[in-house]
Amino acid sequence: MKILITSDFHGNRHQVRKLQEIALKVKPDVFVYVGDLGPIRSKYPTVDSQYKFVKTEIMDKICEMDIKHKIVIPGNTDFYPVNKMFEKEYTDPSKALFVMNRQLTINGINMAFFTTVTYTTHCLKDMEAQNKYEISEELLQKKKSVNHIFSRETPLAESNVVTTSDGLKYDTKYFEIYANFDSLPDHYKQRLQNTMYDQISQFKPTGRTLIFSHAPPYNTNADMCSRKSNAHSGSLDIRKYIEDYQPEAIFSGHIHESVLMSGSHIDNILDTRVYTIGNTGIDGPNLFLKVAFLIYDTETKECERIVENCPPEDLLVTRHFE
Repeated sequence: MKILITSDFHGNRHQVRKLQEIALKVKPDVFVYVGDLGPIRSKYPTVDSQYKFVKTEIMDKICEMDIKHKIVIPGNTDFYPVNKMFEKEYTDPSKALFVMNRQLTINGINMAFFTTVTYTTHCLKDMEAQNKYEISEELLQKKKSVNHIFSRETPLAESNVVTTSDGLKYDTKYFEIYANFDSLPDHYKQRLQNTMYDQISQFKPTGRTLIFSHAPPYNTNADMCSRKSNAHSGSLDIRKYIEDYQPEAIFSGHIHESVLMSGSHIDNILDTRVYTIGNTGIDGPNLFLKVAFLIYDTETKECERIVENCPPEDLLVTRHFE
């Protein structure tokens, strides 16, 4: 069985078209999209605008591909209300199956799809959770000290745009904004206490198990975000899960610059193979003219990474990685 994997288009329509081309060449049995569909939030700042864009420009294009099983998971920049709408709308894997934190068996192989990312200081908390095994109490307190932002299920009547601690602008008509963790209502505090490890450990490997996670495990090639400072930003909880349960492999996105910084899309945690896509639809100047895919062969257990030239999207964000 051949599995085609990619992620982090962030609304780049050129990468969607390249995906359709690659799918025709590779002819995979399964396609998995590993998170971050939505375009940059400054251009598509509302639940409604993100829903319309992602449905028309990405999800419906995925439905057109002639692949027997097509599974899509969201990432941390995808608004939770949009994800819930897609979860109800896309339920047929022959067209597209949209899932959040779910387990399936395809051709005798157990596949777990994990959406949540480790608690950050610059993204929506809709799709985030704390680590049970945090790297340090100092880091956890730093994460708790920034603004916490949640998508509103129902927009307010009035609009008020504010700049938050992540440097982005949010309209309080569509988002609830809190000064820090301590100011959260109890129901949000309780939700964030359901740790990454608590969530992912519900997936108990039975036979051959593959994990598809938007967030990568900590301290691997998959989460290297700076070569200069040897910095890693993955989840210690996901790493601990891999050490405890030893699935066959994990495939992740989220860290756009991972391959650029580490030099490889492959790593190991004990006997588990760790693969990173290292794709982005928005970052420049080093990455935005490329698109990356993984092709995993379940017979040989080999994973090839292919990179294709791709035009830039007008949603480009200039970032330098070193």
